[in-house]
Amino acid sequence: KGKARDIDQTESRSITLDGTGGLFLDNVSITLEQLGVEMKAVATSDPDTTIMVRADDQLAYGQVVEVMRILNDAQITRMALVTTPDGPAPR
Repeated sequence: KGKARDIDQTESRSITLDGTGGLFLDNVSITLEQLGVEMKAVATSDPDTTIMVRADDQLAYGQVVEVMRILNDAQITRMALVTTPDGPAPR
């Protein structure tokens, strides 16, 4: 198996989708609409920021795809899907 390269934690934001469908940006609850606005602001002000996406493995695939679409629409070019091998994703 290959390993993902390390991501510089100083220039990153974290999006989390929990098991109940809750959406969080850097541990703060947010709506999809607010996420879109925030991601466009990030893309404009600091395009080198990496967006890390964590999602509960029980979520419908479409919910994760919706977040990825928002990132694409905001022209975020650095993103990573984060997996947690031993349990649920941290918030």
